Amino acid sequence: MTSLQDKVRRHLKESWQSEERKAAMNDYIEEGQAFLNRYCPSINWDSDLRAISLLKNYVLYADSGAVDEFIVNYKSELFALSNLGKTKKQ
Repeated sequence: MTSLQDKVRRHLKESWQSEERKAAMNDYIEEGQAFLNRYCPSINWDSDLRAISLLKNYVLYADSGAVDEFIVNYKSELFALSNLGKTKKQ
């Protein structure tokens, strides 16, 4: 099975050759997971394709210093993820 880090790396067309770059990207992935888990705490990071797609794009925006733009541009997807989280709680 492909790791989450590998999926993000391929999405960004990134080789992460330096350890510093790899650490920064892994930090963005962890931050993105925490951010998205606020909308839907029950995300299965191995199989939830919607959440994985959002995470990949979160990392792209975070790496550019534009998380605020991510929130604006993905508002409808975040809302849908939030609704999914509410549905799973019931």
